[in-house]
Amino acid sequence: MNPAKFKTVQSLKNRLQSLMARQHSLVSDGMFTMIAKGTSQLVQLLIFILGARVLTSAEFGFFAFTSAFVVMLIVLAEGGWGEFLMKSHGTEADYDQAATTAMISGLIVSTLALAGALAMGSWFGDMLHLEILVISSALIFVCALSTIYDGILVARGRLKDQAKIRIVSELVG
Repeated sequence: MNPAKFKTVQSLKNRLQSLMARQHSLVSDGMFTMIAKGTSQLVQLLIFILGARVLTSAEFGFFAFTSAFVVMLIVLAEGGWGEFLMKSHGTEADYDQAATTAMISGLIVSTLALAGALAMGSWFGDMLHLEILVISSALIFVCALSTIYDGILVARGRLKDQAKIRIVSELVG
C-alpha cells in the first residue's frame, strides 16, 4: 500500500472516530438534559397532585396563585442572565461579573417579595399564608442563583454535570 494513501486512510479513520466520540458525548449529554427536564416536570406535577389531595380548595387556590406569582417573580429575578452566560464565550472574570450582577438582581426581587409578603401578612394576619409567602420569597433568590450556575455550567460545556445537579436538586427539593 502506498504510504501517502495509508496516511490519508489513517487520518480519515481518526477523524471518523473523533466525530463518533463527539456524537456519543452529545447524545449522552442530551439524554441527561432530557431526563433532568422530565424529572423537573414530574416533580412539579406530583407536588400539585399532592397539594390538591391534602389542601382544601381555598388553600389549594392560594397555593396555585402563589406558585404562579412566584414563578413570574423568578423569571424577573433571573433577568435572562443564565441565557446570557450560556451564549457568551467570555472569560472567568466575565462570568463572575455577570453572576454577581444576576445575584444582586435576584436579591433585590427576593427582598421586594419578602417585604410584600410581610405587608400582606400584617394586613391579613394569617400566619399560614404569611409563612408560605416568606418561604416563597426566599426561594426566589435561590432559584435565580441556580439559574446563574446552570448558565455557567452550560457555557463551560458541562451539560451532564448540570443535568445531574438538576435531577438531584429536584428530587431533594
